[in-house]
Amino acid sequence: MLYGIDRVMAVLVDDDPNDRDLFKDAFSSLRVKSTLALLKDGEEALEFFSTAAELPHILFLDLNMPRVGGMEVLKVLRSDPKFSSLPIAIYSTSNAESHIESSLSFGANLCIVKTNSFEKLKSAIESALKIQWRYATSAFDIANYVMVIN
Repeated sequence: MLYGIDRVMAVLVDDDPNDRDLFKDAFSSLRVKSTLALLKDGEEALEFFSTAAELPHILFLDLNMPRVGGMEVLKVLRSDPKFSSLPIAIYSTSNAESHIESSLSFGANLCIVKTNSFEKLKSAIESALKIQWRYATSAFDIANYVMVIN
């Protein structure tokens, strides 16, 4: 069992259909009972979280999306105490230090730089799911929060 539970529920918010498909395939290939919700933009994400009866175990969030971007979704979720313990992994093509620092300062738990490699993506997702977020250290060290899988 990953994450210490019987079934992992995750959400991916990404506007690129190719990135969503690759992520879905990598996520589905993990040997864990799971549910993955795929959302195409930040507006859908905000609607999903405003009506969700049950929170996912982790949110994978792209930054650069039309209508409502990932940074705005991150800010909205982190401003609501209901989502304070939701692990949020930024999943973006950007590895710019300014984007990473902004994401972390607004409450992201992890930044994953996108890759086209199925195996590297699968490994990154599995690593993110294995983190016991409730026990994660609060001492800030950027090396602990960035997963570059290029």
